[in-house]
Amino acid sequence: MEELERQLDDARRVYEVEGHQVVDVSGYAYRWRGSKPLEVGDSVLLPENYVSRMKHGPGPAVGVVTKLGTTYHGPLTDIVRRAPETDG
Repeated sequence: MEELERQLDDARRVYEVEGHQVVDVSGYAYRWRGSKPLEVGDSVLLPENYVSRMKHGPGPAVGVVTKLGTTYHGPLTDIVRRAPETDG
């Protein structure tokens, strides 16, 4: 069953939409319009939405790229920018 799910995922997964990279951040698909492609593990700033405002307060929220591409086929929100690197 897992092999069939993987094959279906591979068949439906897209990595670009309208010439821009698409990535998964914690289960949600986002579009990246930056010049340097993102990689799994990169930190990004996501635009504020209703849920992020309740959880993190106003403004962009930090997320981490968990997968490249997506199987979601619908409207995408743009990533604001890469998150600043922190020491730690």
